Amino acid sequence: MSKKRFTETAKWEDNWFMELSATEKLFYMYILDRCNNCGVWEVNFKLAEFMIGMKLNQKEILNKFKDRIKILEDGQKWLIPKFISFQYGQLNPKCKPHLAVIKLLEKHNLTTVFKHLIKGIDTLKEEEKYIDKEIEKDKKKDIDIRDIKILNSKIDMLGRIADNNEKAFKNLKN
Repeated sequence: MSKKRFTETAKWEDNWFMELSATEKLFYMYILDRCNNCGVWEVNFKLAEFMIGMKLNQKEILNKFKDRIKILEDGQKWLIPKFISFQYGQLNPKCKPHLAVIKLLEKHNLTTVFKHLIKGIDTLKEEEKYIDKEIEKDKKKDIDIRDIKILNSKIDMLGRIADNNEKAFKNLKN
């Protein structure tokens, strides 16, 4: 399946990127293209060498990429930590493409690492508090409305009593 991704055009001015060899630059762009939607690349140097057409020095790459990747599953997978924030910004579980990314994070046990990017994980309790406050306001409104209705009916009753008293007083005068 074809994937379309954003690319950082300023990478060419990034000191780290400028210091990479042409092979390392190509390899870095390859793993950015070949990682899954949450930035995890299943390590396969044989395939990478075949695809970019160049031999790779794994130890040198690991050394140069150490600040750009995190090793997962004893080196079987690499995580590109900045991938999600660059591609998606904040993840919203109500957005289908984001939900797929969140599921991948769960699959790789990475939700705690990226919880700051997932809308709702930290804010869920705050949202619940807000909803509870709104429910309490509604209950108070219901009570206030019932109280107003009772007061209105008492005012009507007092008005009828006053009208009756006024009529009775007029009758007494006559």
